[in-house]
Amino acid sequence: MKRTRKRTNKATILMILIATLLTVHFVASPQSFAQAGTWTTKAPISSARYFSRAATLNGVLYTVGGWNGCTSYSNLEAYDPISDSWMPRASMLTSRGYHQVGVLNGLLYAVGGSVGCGAHIASVEAYDPTTNTWSAKASLPEIRTAHVVAVANGKLYAIGGINGGGLLASNTEYDPTTNTWTERAPMPTARYFPAVAVVNDIIYVMGGAGNSGEVATVEAYDAATNTWSTKAPLPLARSVLEAATTNGIIYTMGGQGSCSSFTDVETYDPTTDIWSFGTPMPTPRYAFGSAALNGTIYVVGGYTQYACGSNEGSVSGVIAFTPEGDDTAPSITITSPVEAATYLLGQSVTASYSCEDEAGGSGLASCTGSVATGAAVDTASVGPKTFTVNAEDNAGNQSTRQVSYQVVYSFAGFFQPVYNLPLLNITNAGSSIPVKFSLSGNQGLGIFAPGYPVSGPIACDANELGSEIDETVTAGGSALSYDAGADQYSYVWKTNKAWKGTCRILVVRFNDGTDHFAKFRFK
Repeated sequence: MKRTRKRTNKATILMILIATLLTVHFVASPQSFAQAGTWTTKAPISSARYFSRAATLNGVLYTVGGWNGCTSYSNLEAYDPISDSWMPRASMLTSRGYHQVGVLNGLLYAVGGSVGCGAHIASVEAYDPTTNTWSAKASLPEIRTAHVVAVANGKLYAIGGINGGGLLASNTEYDPTTNTWTERAPMPTARYFPAVAVVNDIIYVMGGAGNSGEVATVEAYDAATNTWSTKAPLPLARSVLEAATTNGIIYTMGGQGSCSSFTDVETYDPTTDIWSFGTPMPTPRYAFGSAALNGTIYVVGGYTQYACGSNEGSVSGVIAFTPEGDDTAPSITITSPVEAATYLLGQSVTASYSCEDEAGGSGLASCTGSVATGAAVDTASVGPKTFTVNAEDNAGNQSTRQVSYQVVYSFAGFFQPVYNLPLLNITNAGSSIPVKFSLSGNQGLGIFAPGYPVSGPIACDANELGSEIDETVTAGGSALSYDAGADQYSYVWKTNKAWKGTCRILVVRFNDGTDHFAKFRFK
C-alpha cells in the first residue's frame, strides 16, 4: 500500500505540474488558412488512451503505448490505410506513457516515459517489424518523461522533458552501432511536453511548458555541428501539442494552454522561417500521437478537453489531414547578375538569387543556379552570357529563370596617334596608320569579330576641326600585333590612295560584340 500511495503521489504531482504550468495565449485569427486541406475520420485504435505515440516505419503507421488513468499500456498497433483498419502487433516489454518514439535503421524505438501512476523510467526498447519482436536497448543515462525524441544523421536524440529533479534541457544522443548514449549540447530552453519535427537532418523543438508556463519558443538543433539556433516562435504558445512533417513543411497541431485545449494547426516552412495557419482540427485535442504517412497526417487518441486541471474525454478516435494539392511552381528572384548588364572581362561579380514556394505550399525542395549564391559569376571570357536558376517544390512543381548579361574587354579608347571621337583625324591617303589600344592584358590576336576592322565613307564637313596624325608606318598591308611591355595592341591600318579628298569612319568591332569608332579625312 505504501508503494501504491507513492506512485499515486507522483502521478498527482505530475498532473498538478501540468495544470499549473499554464499561461495566457494569443488566439490566432481563423479567417484564412495558408495551407488548406481536409480532415477525415478514420478507424479508431483498440482503446481510449492518451500519450500514445505514433510513428511510420516501412510504409506502416504504428501507435505505441499510452496512458489512461493509472494504467499504462504496452500495446503496439499497426494501421493499414487501404483497409482503414488497425491490427495488433507484439506488445512492448514495458508498458509506458509519456514516452516518445523514433524510427532508426528499420527499428521503432520506445524511449523513457512513465509506468503506472507516474513512476518515471529510463528504459529503451526497439521493435523489429520483420520479426514482430521487441528487444531491450541501452537505457537512458537518467529517467526521462514528457520529452521528445528525434532522429538525425543516423543517430537518435532524447531532448528535454522532466525527471525526478525537475525540467530538463539535456540532449542525449544514441548511437545504434555501439548501443550507447552520449550527452550533446543542451537545448537552450528547458521545457517539457514540446513538439518535435525533423527536416533535412535539422531537429526542431517547438513550444512546451517551462517553469513559468506555456512557451512559444522554437529552437533548432544541427546534429552535424552540435549547435542550437533560435527560430521564429509558434504563433500560439502551448504544450502537449504534436507535430508531423510532410512535403518539407512542419505541421503543429492541438495542445493545451490556459484552461483550454485547442484545435489550432500551424505550418512552418524551414526555408523561410515563417509560420502560417492551417485548417484547424474538427475538435480540440492534445496528448495524442501524430505521424505522416503517404502525405497524410494522422492524429491518434489523446484528450479532447482540458479545463483548469480537469482532463475529460480520453479518446480512441483517429482523424487524418490531407493537404490540398500544390500546383504552383516556386518563384525565383535573381539580383546578380543583373539582366542586360555589361561586365568587364575578369570582373568580380557575385551570384545572388533566392527561391520561394508559395505560403503554405508543399515547401521548397531545391534552388540551384549556374553557380551557388555567393559564388563567382562567369566573366572569364567575353561575349553574351546567361545565368540560370532552377527551383522545385516538394510537390514536383518546377520553375526556371534566366538573365542575360554581356562580358566585354576593358577598352579605354584609342591611343595616339589616333584621336578618339569627336575629334577628326587628318592624314594622307595611302598611309599605314597604327591604331593602338589596350584590353588590360594579352587577350590573344583573335580579338576582332570576323571581317573587322572595316571602314566606310562618311560625309565631310569642311568646317570640322581636326588634328594631323603625326605617326605613320611603312607596311604592305593591315596587321595586328601585341606589345607585352606596353600592354598595347597595334593594328596597322593600310589606307587607300583613292580615298584622297574623302572622309571615312573606321569601325573596330571586337569579338565581345562592342564597336569602337574613329573618323578620318584624307588629303
